[in-house]
Amino acid sequence: MSIAKAIKFFCNGEDVKQQQKIDQLCALVNAQQEKLNSITKTVWKFTYPEPGVNFAVWSGEQDAPHGPIVDIFNQPGGPFGVGDHINGSPTHVGVTPDFNLNDIELIGNPEAQAKQQWAVWGYKEIPEDGFIRDNNANTGETAELYCGISDGCCNSQMELLSEQVTNTSAADRTVLDPTPVKAGIYPAVLLMSDLSFYGGLDLEFSTDGESWSNLTGGYPSAPMWVARQEPCDYVLEEGESLNGPSPCCPSANYFPVVGEEGGPAEFEPLYPEAGRKLANDNFQDGNGNAPFNFQVRNQTNTNVNWQACTPPVPYATIPALNTQGANYTVVNNGDGTYLHCFDGTLGPFASIIITGAVPNPPGVGGTISMYCETA
Repeated sequence: MSIAKAIKFFCNGEDVKQQQKIDQLCALVNAQQEKLNSITKTVWKFTYPEPGVNFAVWSGEQDAPHGPIVDIFNQPGGPFGVGDHINGSPTHVGVTPDFNLNDIELIGNPEAQAKQQWAVWGYKEIPEDGFIRDNNANTGETAELYCGISDGCCNSQMELLSEQVTNTSAADRTVLDPTPVKAGIYPAVLLMSDLSFYGGLDLEFSTDGESWSNLTGGYPSAPMWVARQEPCDYVLEEGESLNGPSPCCPSANYFPVVGEEGGPAEFEPLYPEAGRKLANDNFQDGNGNAPFNFQVRNQTNTNVNWQACTPPVPYATIPALNTQGANYTVVNNGDGTYLHCFDGTLGPFASIIITGAVPNPPGVGGTISMYCETA
């Protein structure tokens, strides 16, 4: 029995001597207990979204002439900012289980037997240091494969791992030769054009470059650091930690930070209010069943660091989110609403469009809050 419990036991006893002193001691213990109950600690947990990766397909009237990817996905934006399709909106969008796929799975026949282009993107978990490669057996493909690279703290830059500018042939059917990779979770994008019939990707992983197995899994959006407050005597459960994001990533610009109910994350803008330096257009987030969309425009003739946040909304995640390379943070207000914030740098009179699918539950639109400073 602890000292505190023992004292409380005697306090409730009927045969207590020096009642006044005991009462004083009990009052002191109760006061200390109340003080301890008021002390909390921040508990962190790295959480994952439902598995899957995003895809978009351009076929039929929306496809482009087959050729090198640089001639097709050459518009600003696109997944993680690597480039958008020259013909704009895709004919098919959705989520598929992982990066091992083919066009039959994505769009079915007969479209899969014809010329088309597609993009597949999401977050890929590499279990340990090793190698990845493509082992698909299709021909007539051109492709680019991008992967996030580490800057020593945050994985925030995209690197072109492989570029296939001529059609894959019977002599070399793959679009990615064995390439060394480090363990971690990275954003990844595959852009592909298929001449005809069938196209696909078969990512494999090896620790030694000799024995290979399918690299399954993936996530359509970034995993999140979730923070909440617990009493100081709370015992950590599996997967929980007292250590959150690395200090060199104060804004968590790779993996977003979100607070749970009872422990909302405090929001502080990165920059002063933008005033007329920035403008935003066409914010939609499920109102009228419209997909998530808004544009931020730099209205000055100089580079600016910017941040834009939604109004409080009922959805914690945005499906099929395309940040166009902007950093992304989610803040839990602790009342059932969330702020979705994006930040980056824009050149003189430049703009960026953030898109996604219809959130669940949907929002009702509203006003985007914008902040900036001269870069």
